[in-house]
Amino acid sequence: AAEGLRELQKKPKDLILPLLLALSSKTLLILVLFLMFMAFKVPLSSGTLIAGLSIGSFFLMMYPTPAGLGFVESGLTLALASMYVPLSAAAVIVIAYRGYTFWLPFAIGGIALRWLNRD
Repeated sequence: AAEGLRELQKKPKDLILPLLLALSSKTLLILVLFLMFMAFKVPLSSGTLIAGLSIGSFFLMMYPTPAGLGFVESGLTLALASMYVPLSAAAVIVIAYRGYTFWLPFAIGGIALRWLNRD
């Protein structure tokens, strides 16, 4: 890590692309969550959107299951419900959000793996 930091001090411009990619990733996740709220016609504020994504990211990192499986869904549902989103709407939004951001790429990766390993 120390060697990497020294290299970064010599060439700070090498950090621009990773920073932009990380920001675009978070922007896309916020957009997907926003679109889930819009798809189910649930009103929201920008604070609910940002706090919801932050809490979801927290549960994703803190729990021992792969990708926070189960904990993210339940924790984010309860967090959204505590931010005055109706519980039933919060559950549907979270399941759709996780389906689109976790399960869909997982399924595509599984299909691609099978396709690449065919004889």
